[in-house]
Amino acid sequence: MDAVNQILIDTQNHSNIIDARRLNQGEDSLEAVFDRYTRNLALGNLEKFKAKADRYLYIYMHRLEIYDREGAKLLWAYEGEPFVRSKTVEVEIEGIKYMYDQDYRLFREKDNPYNVLNRPNMWFNRNGEYGCYFDRQLGCAAMVQEVRKFQGEGTFPPHITFLKMSEITQKVRKALSNEYYKLKAA
Repeated sequence: MDAVNQILIDTQNHSNIIDARRLNQGEDSLEAVFDRYTRNLALGNLEKFKAKADRYLYIYMHRLEIYDREGAKLLWAYEGEPFVRSKTVEVEIEGIKYMYDQDYRLFREKDNPYNVLNRPNMWFNRNGEYGCYFDRQLGCAAMVQEVRKFQGEGTFPPHITFLKMSEITQKVRKALSNEYYKLKAA
């Protein structure tokens, strides 16, 4: 994967390249129908693909910047900060440093600002707790499609964990309080 050029490179045939801009772009995901025979995107009516499940596969993935962290750093340096912020505080979630932005009410990973935790990533689990299903392997929120699939199956793989929003909120409050006292002391 190459986030800078927005391409997917076939691991079996490096000359087979998929332009990620041709995938359907969701709020925080990329989706398409993949043709297993041509090892490329399938074009046409979605209904025809459902009839040939052995050949076509509906795929979804995070934005390329989640997988290509070096490319994400280059893009961020090139594009610059897209949001004007008033105040952010650092909060550690699952060992990853995030910057909490009060104005936009979201968390951006400190080392990869394309990795965002925000309201669309939040769910109610089976116990009625509000929070975020988090993929420990990728270090980001689990995809909506994954969460729905695992909820339907009734079990989640070990690398997917549920982060309670109440615990994240406590971390944010502590960070904001510490920041307040630093400003007051200055």
